[in-house]
Amino acid sequence: MMNKTLSDRGRFAVLCYQAIGRAGHDAETFLESLGYSAKQFQQPDFCYPHDRVIHFWTALEHFTGDPDIGLSIGRHLPSSRGSVQSCLFLGAPNFGDALVTSFKYMRLLSDAITVQLHGLGDTSYLHLQSRCPDVNAFRHYTECLLLGFIAFYREVTGNQFKPTRIDFACEAPVNMAERTTIYDCSLHFGCSENRIYFDTAVLACNCGYAEPELLRMHENYARSALRKIEEQDFLLRVQTVISSLLQRGEVTLEAASRSLGLNTTELKYRLSTLGTHFIRERENCRRRLVKEMLRRSSESISQIAFTAGFSEPSTFYRAFKRWSHGETPADFRARHQRHDVAPKL
Repeated sequence: MMNKTLSDRGRFAVLCYQAIGRAGHDAETFLESLGYSAKQFQQPDFCYPHDRVIHFWTALEHFTGDPDIGLSIGRHLPSSRGSVQSCLFLGAPNFGDALVTSFKYMRLLSDAITVQLHGLGDTSYLHLQSRCPDVNAFRHYTECLLLGFIAFYREVTGNQFKPTRIDFACEAPVNMAERTTIYDCSLHFGCSENRIYFDTAVLACNCGYAEPELLRMHENYARSALRKIEEQDFLLRVQTVISSLLQRGEVTLEAASRSLGLNTTELKYRLSTLGTHFIRERENCRRRLVKEMLRRSSESISQIAFTAGFSEPSTFYRAFKRWSHGETPADFRARHQRHDVAPKL
C-alpha cells in the first residue's frame, strides 16, 4: 500500500483545473464527482496519480459530452508564465540551451513524463513519452499535454517556435479538419511515438534575458524544489520498508537501516533533516496499517493488533484511542464498513 506512485504535479493540475473552467465547464462539480476538491487541485504541491489520468480524462469526456475534450482543454490552458520551468528559460543564452536545462527538472511537472530533443539536420523533434504505456497512447491527455508544450515554447520564443509535423501514438480521431487548423502542421496518428517536429534554427533563438546570474538563481530554485521531491521519495522508501517489517514482526531501527542499505546513524540523520524520526514513522505506519485492515479485512481485532506488532491488547487499545480521538477499534470498523456498503445515491 506504500508503493511509489508516479504523479503529475501541482502546476499541471492547476492549469488543467483552470482550463476546464475557461472552456465553460463546471470544474468544481467535476472534481467532486471524482472525490477531489477544487482546493486540492489549486495547491502547488498537489500530486495526481499518473496511472489515473485515463480515468480522469474519460470521466471528463462523459461529464462534458465532448469527444475531443483533450483538444478543448489544451486550447484553454492558461499561460505557464511564473512557473519554475518558465523561469529557467529567462536567463538561458538560447532556446536550445534552455530546453536541455529544463529537461533536468521535468519531475517538477511529472514523475512519469520525459522529453528528449533529437536532431535531424535542418529539422529537430521533441520526443514526449509517458512511463505508463496506456497513457502514452491515450488521446485526450496527449493532446492536452502537447498543446501545453507548444503554447509554452511559442511564448518563450516570441512565437518563433512552430511545429512542422506532429506524430501521435494514439489512433486518429473523427474530427480532423479542426485539428489541421489548430495545429497548423501535418498530423500523423497511430505512430510509434509522440513527437513534435520543428525547424532546428529555432534552437538558436533568444528566449528572454541571456543573463548567466539570472539563470543560476533560477536553477538554484529548481534544484531546491527537486530536492524536496527527492526527500519525499526517501521518506516514502522508509515507510515502505517499515510497512514490510511490520508484516514480519521485526520493526527496529537496525532492521530498517539494513533494508535501506544505510547504517543507523545515517538513517537517523536523514530522517532528522526531514523533521521526523524512526519511532514517529513506525507509529504512522502502524496507524495506517491498522486502520486499513479494520476497513478492508475481516481479521479479528486481536489478530490485527498482533500483525501491527503489539504484544499486549491493552497497549493496542490505548494506541488506537490516541490515533482516533477516543474511538475504539470496534466502533471504527463498524462506522467505516457501514459507510462502505451504504448505497450510493
